[in-house]
Amino acid sequence: MGILFIALVLSGWAVWALRARISLYETTSAARLEVESDAHPIESQISGRVVKSYLKLGQQVRAGQVLLELDAESERLQLAEQQTQPRVLESQLAALRTEAEGARRALDQARETGHAAVDESRAQLRQAEGTARFAELEVNRMAPLRASGVISEMEFLRLKSEAEKSDAAVDGARLGIARLEKEHSTSERDRQTQIERLEGEISRVQTQMLTENASVRKLAHEIDKRRILAPVSWQIGETVEPRPGTFVAAGARLGSIIPDGGLKIVARFSPQAASGRIKPGQPALLKLDAFPWSQYGSVAAKVVTVAREVEDGQVRVELAAGQTNIPLQHGLTGTVEIEVKRVSPLMLVVQYLERSLAVAPQQTG
Repeated sequence: MGILFIALVLSGWAVWALRARISLYETTSAARLEVESDAHPIESQISGRVVKSYLKLGQQVRAGQVLLELDAESERLQLAEQQTQPRVLESQLAALRTEAEGARRALDQARETGHAAVDESRAQLRQAEGTARFAELEVNRMAPLRASGVISEMEFLRLKSEAEKSDAAVDGARLGIARLEKEHSTSERDRQTQIERLEGEISRVQTQMLTENASVRKLAHEIDKRRILAPVSWQIGETVEPRPGTFVAAGARLGSIIPDGGLKIVARFSPQAASGRIKPGQPALLKLDAFPWSQYGSVAAKVVTVAREVEDGQVRVELAAGQTNIPLQHGLTGTVEIEVKRVSPLMLVVQYLERSLAVAPQQTG
């Protein structure tokens, strides 16, 4: 009876050793939850001292919302001073434009007046030339009469004197026209020079205004850079929560905004553990550090991808988390156990013995 019992026990043990399956796991404590899409960093473009901070972990934010303000008092004072310069230049520009417009109108009026005066003088010249021709004809007509004694010498001399006066009037009219044309030309050149000078001043002031406005925009941009804005809308997932008075260096990472999306598990294994052993589709368990598994249980997961290259001495493995009552959040850390193989107890014993026998000769040697 005892032998039969022992035989039954041994038979049951043999069946269990051959047919039962034991799961083998690869474990790592370098695991954390991350959003499936990339997080957007919150960074400072410039160095400065914090004046106001609105960064708070878990806070919902909108794109463009102010998250942090750095001290910009010095830049604001410079901006206030710089903004007065364009206004002064604008007044100067308006005055110069008014003066230039007046000079152009004066030039047009002078041209019109000069042309009228020259035209009038030319008309007087034509009249004087007509009178001179008539006087000359009269002298030529009276010359034979004087020779014959029909008219007296005094009468002939009077006619000749009148003719000479007419010729002098013609010469005077011609000189007057030349003088008017010269005066008109000189006046026009002077007025044109004045207009060109004013236009040069206008151009200089306009250039100066562009420079001053560029300086104003630059200062305004510097002030804007001291207001750190949310790059996207969603939730602050990481932050150092800097306090007012804290100095922030340029390029310093102040936190990150986690976009809307599912969570994935990212774990890192040694190449020895991952190579040829961890594959997509394998089941796994995630035990979160913040939620003890003895109280909250573990999160079922499945391997999705295994990196082909080693990075920083480790292999990146991504897993999909299953349904759980644990409130999962980006950044939670934990331990991942991946079921890499299921073997019978007998095979497990055989593998153990093989390793033991392989180690024994090395220790003896």
